[in-house]
Amino acid sequence: MISTQVLSGDSLMGACAPQFFEAIGGAVGEEQGKVAARAGVKVLGERMDLRPGADGQILKSLEKHVPAGGLGIVFANFGVQHLEWNKASHEVEKLVADFANDRVRSTCKIRTQFVQFGGVAVHGFREPFCTYNRSRAFSDIIRRGLAPLGWGFVDAWNPSSSRPEGSGDGMHVHGPTCSTIVQLLFHEICRDGAREQGGCG
Repeated sequence: MISTQVLSGDSLMGACAPQFFEAIGGAVGEEQGKVAARAGVKVLGERMDLRPGADGQILKSLEKHVPAGGLGIVFANFGVQHLEWNKASHEVEKLVADFANDRVRSTCKIRTQFVQFGGVAVHGFREPFCTYNRSRAFSDIIRRGLAPLGWGFVDAWNPSSSRPEGSGDGMHVHGPTCSTIVQLLFHEICRDGAREQGGCG
């Protein structure tokens, strides 16, 4: 049965995409569409950044691509470092609360699973907005808001925080750290039926 997996977020998510495709059986540099087809999955890239109605767009994509009896999985980091650059913490709390209350979630009729990719530690200096402590704090704000919705959580903080040498530019991480994050993702979605839900509520 083909499932559909959505990788959603910013350039940090994009940095993990090659390791994701390697984890589902691809060779280095192999065309991603061929890797996905061979693995029996569809992989989509969608924007999901706590804009009003943004989750509704994701669900519409899932309903379009997931076959009957299939499973739609969303793996998103919500562009967290862009949020900490542009928003105050109370503004992000409001965005998450609005996201959680969005009635569009209840229209989804397929089997689903949602996983938050937690924030990556910042090792460079992007003062005064994007800092080590704010990266942790903003990721946790989103995590607290999503917990009542049954979202799983992959904490990219620990492998990235302890490995500043694995950071390419202070904000993005190199391949080995991305591989660790992807392995944590697969552990989360496979460990116990992956918190699969009937419908999206």
